[in-house]
Amino acid sequence: MRITTFEIPFLRFLFLATMINAGLCQGNFSSAGCIQSEREALLTFKNDLTDTSNRLASWPGDGDCCRWSGITCDNRPCP
Repeated sequence: MRITTFEIPFLRFLFLATMINAGLCQGNFSSAGCIQSEREALLTFKNDLTDTSNRLASWPGDGDCCRWSGITCDNRPCP
């Protein structure tokens, strides 16, 4: 099998694109902030529960919901 002159640059591009994507997926994206619609969904969820243990008392309804107890946020572009 013979490699054409077109295939070498294409293979280099494919390899580079794969490495960049892998790097992005492993990056640190922990600085994501709370999205308003997600805060509202969490508060709706909280209001629909009976919290007898009072564990959701740390969810005040304002501020950054990513800092609420039990909630973590990220904005990673990878599944």
